[in-house]
Amino acid sequence: MASDQPGADWQARLLPWLALTSALVAATRFFGDTIWPCPVSCQGGAHYQQLFGVPVQVPAVLALVAVAGLAWWRSAAAAGLAWAAAGASLYFLWVAWQLGLRCPYCLTVHAGVLLTAAAAAGRPWLPRLLCAVLVFLGLHLAFHPQVIRDGPEVADAVPPADPDLGAFLAKPPVARPGVVDPAIDALRRQGSAQAAYILEVAIDLHCPRCAELAGPFDRTLKQAIDQGRVEVVHRFLTRRSAPSGRDLARHLLAAVDPAQARLLTRLLLGTPEGRDWAAVRPRVAELFDPAVLEATVARRGAAIDALLAADAARLQALRVLATPTAVMSRRHGEEVARWNAAAFDPAAMLREISFD
Repeated sequence: MASDQPGADWQARLLPWLALTSALVAATRFFGDTIWPCPVSCQGGAHYQQLFGVPVQVPAVLALVAVAGLAWWRSAAAAGLAWAAAGASLYFLWVAWQLGLRCPYCLTVHAGVLLTAAAAAGRPWLPRLLCAVLVFLGLHLAFHPQVIRDGPEVADAVPPADPDLGAFLAKPPVARPGVVDPAIDALRRQGSAQAAYILEVAIDLHCPRCAELAGPFDRTLKQAIDQGRVEVVHRFLTRRSAPSGRDLARHLLAAVDPAQARLLTRLLLGTPEGRDWAAVRPRVAELFDPAVLEATVARRGAAIDALLAADAARLQALRVLATPTAVMSRRHGEEVARWNAAAFDPAAMLREISFD
């Protein structure tokens, strides 16, 4: 890339290495959450993780590798492609800002792409800026001009008969009649039904942060639960973009008792997105007979779906879009406090119970 600008030589030498480093970071997503977890789906950004069925990291890696190759050959096309990639990064950063998404992995990749574009900066400016703008606008149209947050999946039939719904919903969702089976409802509850406080915890079985915080949450609140000061209700956030999460939750809610349901919850939390019951079945078989759970799903599937629908309606009413989120309320009363995904703090929840 010939240029008469001062510093162009060191920029030219740096450009391919920046591009390759950014490509390697982006490529860690090919291993799922094994190397570097990405919580964007848990925060409601799943709509922007694929374009036309292709994971967005695929074109990102290919573009960055192409930038590196073109830069080594000192082709002027490297700068145009680098700025096109920068336009894509700016679009995804804008979406993240609009939706309040925070992901260290994504920010690192986008920072690498923008640094790569900076290393390719120089005259002529106009064609490079035009590449960035065109890619930004193209992605905006491809993903739909309206910014879309991926929230709880609300089924057509939302039963309003959850024991907590009537007390909390100012405007219950319109729904066909339905009843939440008390036996299934009890599977995701801990503590006394007469406790002064109800702590509703939204979890996504695909959420790595939910898996990370499950142990500290259980240890911190165990005494308050055992003493009957708080009732904990786990509500499963299932998304239309991740049907595998719903499949896992349905089998978990086929547990024979709350103790088995808690063990299954700990076992399934953090399951990589896309892995459904068939994928985790061998792991479950080490502890329980999966055929028993599958038979229960076949027999009581409608009742399980009714509970998941009630959870979706409740989470929508609570304005929960990311996991993990906890909302504490007085029994049949007002909301006391909430801890959204980034501020999920079991110790703060215990203090609220102890000193309120």
